[in-house]
Amino acid sequence: MNCYDTALGMLSRRGYAVKEMAGALKKKDFAGHEIADVIGRLEDKKFLDDAAFALSRARYRAMLSGWGTVRILQELAQKGVAEDVAAQAMRELVEPEEEFSETHDFQAAANDILARRFKPLEEVVPYAENGGFDRLAYQKEVQRRVAFLIRRGYSLAQAKEALRVSDLEE
Repeated sequence: MNCYDTALGMLSRRGYAVKEMAGALKKKDFAGHEIADVIGRLEDKKFLDDAAFALSRARYRAMLSGWGTVRILQELAQKGVAEDVAAQAMRELVEPEEEFSETHDFQAAANDILARRFKPLEEVVPYAENGGFDRLAYQKEVQRRVAFLIRRGYSLAQAKEALRVSDLEE
């Protein structure tokens, strides 16, 4: 199979960033000039477009994987998407330019993930001998929840706000 047909087959299964596609074709032992020609053809036909890929991937990760901005931007960087293209995709996700595009509220997502993933603090943190919350256990549980959201790619401010909201709802 030639380089162009291989690239089309790969694109038929999922989207690729330009740099990611080049790396995948190189692993299949195609020559550098052949890869450059194929990528040029694919870009001309709009089969390969970093901006569209970044927006699609960001939307997928935010809405289906529940990832925050930081983790999404890291993944896009790993895929070879330029920083400015990735940043534009994130802006488009939060404030779409198209009228019928769905917006994404990362703070609301963090709040929802925390509420679904964890029981209320009162149910988890034991009471101390003096009748109040065990302060050390409470702090550890709060740190565990904040760390969970940060690993998911949410900012510290978003994690703290999600904790505050979850405390208010209880």
